Amino acid sequence: MKLLSEIKARFKPALAALVEGVDQAKMDSLLATIRPATDDKFGDYQANCAMALGKQLGTPPREIAARIIELVDLADLCEKTEIAGPGFINLTLKDHWLREQLDVAVK
Repeated sequence: MKLLSEIKARFKPALAALVEGVDQAKMDSLLATIRPATDDKFGDYQANCAMALGKQLGTPPREIAARIIELVDLADLCEKTEIAGPGFINLTLKDHWLREQLDVAVK
């Protein structure tokens, strides 16, 4: 499993629910803002899509980030999802999930 692809796949329906009729190019642009965290203190991955959507929808990015967290299903994958700063979403993976994936990979 490619982890980043899995995270993006899980964000896609949540983002589509927030932006009606979003075209593929715009969706790809939003999903491109999901990437490995730049610093360990921010968790394992970060999603910055709420920032772009805030401008597009005229809604504060923190509100959009909160809505995304409500809609995206990461319960089995992430220990923690939190909003930081003006609307960044930080994702911390579950240790046991990582161990399971490692076990599968080495078999």
